[in-house]
Amino acid sequence: VQVLSATNVPRAFYNSVTITLTSLVLLLTIATPLSFAIARFRFRLASYVYIFFALAVLVPSVSVLPMTFRLFNDLGLLGTKYGITLVYATEQLPIAVFLLVTFMRAIPVELDEAAVIDGCTVWGLFRRITLPLSRNGIVTVLILAFVAIWNDYLTALVLLPDQTNRTLSVALAYAKDEYRVDYGVMSAAVVLAIVPMLIVYFLLK
Repeated sequence: VQVLSATNVPRAFYNSVTITLTSLVLLLTIATPLSFAIARFRFRLASYVYIFFALAVLVPSVSVLPMTFRLFNDLGLLGTKYGITLVYATEQLPIAVFLLVTFMRAIPVELDEAAVIDGCTVWGLFRRITLPLSRNGIVTVLILAFVAIWNDYLTALVLLPDQTNRTLSVALAYAKDEYRVDYGVMSAAVVLAIVPMLIVYFLLK
């Protein structure tokens, strides 16, 4: 009760849930068909696209944060939930594509060939064969992306300056006085932040 009354935790918790879930949906919507195209089709730029995403994994998100801030400020996206949702999905896209392509390339090509002989379309190959067999990879991507987005502090602090749109990690940083820290309140708030990660982990285990 003290945590809820002394801080803006309920609103921040709601913001974190909506931003994280929306980012994950957007991430999978882009990453799964893109990974499918790279892994299952042979075209000239496939290897270069894969190398691009593999190298992008090595780029720390903090290095492009100043440019993102200026861009968002110019476009009027600064302080908006859908703006930071795009940032989170973009940040997690390289590792998602890298992992999903690895899982999808392990699927035997003979399954695709047999399905095509039976009249299966490209969409059918993607929906009925590749996605079900890549379930472990998708779960891995979901867990990694959820933890990264849910625990993010710096990006949310910079791109969401408005107090009403603060995420839980940023709100917890403000849940202390200038000259003292109530460790009881802080510990209770941290538990609230950890519980969703445990729930997601056990649901996707």
